Amino acid sequence: MKGEQQWRASSTGPDWTDIARTLREVERLHTVWVSLRILNAGLRNSNGLRIIVSAFTNVLGANQDTGVVSLMVEWPNLSNATLEGAAYSLLIQLDHKLSEKLWEQTKLPEV
Repeated sequence: MKGEQQWRASSTGPDWTDIARTLREVERLHTVWVSLRILNAGLRNSNGLRIIVSAFTNVLGANQDTGVVSLMVEWPNLSNATLEGAAYSLLIQLDHKLSEKLWEQTKLPEV
């Protein structure tokens, strides 16, 4: 039927549901607010997109500095076959980067 909605064929790679769930889990795990933006890559790459993920700490604290961790990738690229794969990969990298920052700031007890 014309105009009938159908489910998209399943795939083995990440989809937008995976991206939304991962974004929420990164926010919950690191107590940050995560932003995912997809922008035009600019004039030199008119067919490409720029994907940016950012994590903001202390969004509601008025008297402290807000920390920001951002990562960016242009798509299409050789590492990611799909836009969804590129966005998901960037969120995983953001999670890793935030974990590294936590360990850098954590002082272990002296023995």
